[in-house]
Amino acid sequence: GISRGGGMTMNVASFHSTLDLPSFDALCAVVPGAGQSMAGIETTTKVIVLNGQENETNFNESQEAFDSLHHIPCSNKHLIQINSDYYGTPDLISEHNFAGSGHDPADLTALNALDFYGMWKFTVAVFDCAFKNQNCEYCFGRDTLVTYMGQWSDGTPVNPATIIDTCGNQNTGIIPNNASNSTFGIFPNPANTQIKLALPEGNYCISIFNNLGQKVFYSIEKCGLSTINVTDFSNGIYIIQATEKNKILTSKFVKQ
Repeated sequence: GISRGGGMTMNVASFHSTLDLPSFDALCAVVPGAGQSMAGIETTTKVIVLNGQENETNFNESQEAFDSLHHIPCSNKHLIQINSDYYGTPDLISEHNFAGSGHDPADLTALNALDFYGMWKFTVAVFDCAFKNQNCEYCFGRDTLVTYMGQWSDGTPVNPATIIDTCGNQNTGIIPNNASNSTFGIFPNPANTQIKLALPEGNYCISIFNNLGQKVFYSIEKCGLSTINVTDFSNGIYIIQATEKNKILTSKFVKQ
């Protein structure tokens, strides 16, 4: 289901017993609105919730809808953000209507990478995973098979998707260079030996990714760090993700 349909799909899955329906084996909700408690969805249901990076209509509601699935194990769910990419023409704009809407001024019905790798890939994968026990790695893994979004005509990779959920205090999705949920300060920048983080008050866990999307640092056992030694990092651009519960902040720095 998409938008209101996404919320309705989740509600029907939750109240399947009341509606005298069988339980859902698989569910894919795209930019869903928040609704009633989803506690009635079976723990065995495979669930994918997709959100658009520029979904101004109900970005927070999609997060809330996923958060209501706290009773479902991490192995059976993912919240995935589809990101925009303005590299080529036409723009790939991941807003509320990114699925099947098209953004080519000459053909508003044209499908694009956001439809194929965002909507189609995840929907088919979660159904295949639930009913055939195959292709699960395309929707429930934590590597490039999940986050890959195709290429532009010159071979440049489209901005990958981001695994937003911090289920099990893990978030190893590739962070795109334009990720901008919210930012924080890093000093000095560029840096040579160490960086200091200027974060809001809280106990943030820190992940650092290189420009290939590979995780090079993770502070799960030492959350709350304000200083990080980067002496052994190779020169280049790095993305830092700071996570506390459901809040995710991102920023970048240069190691030289």
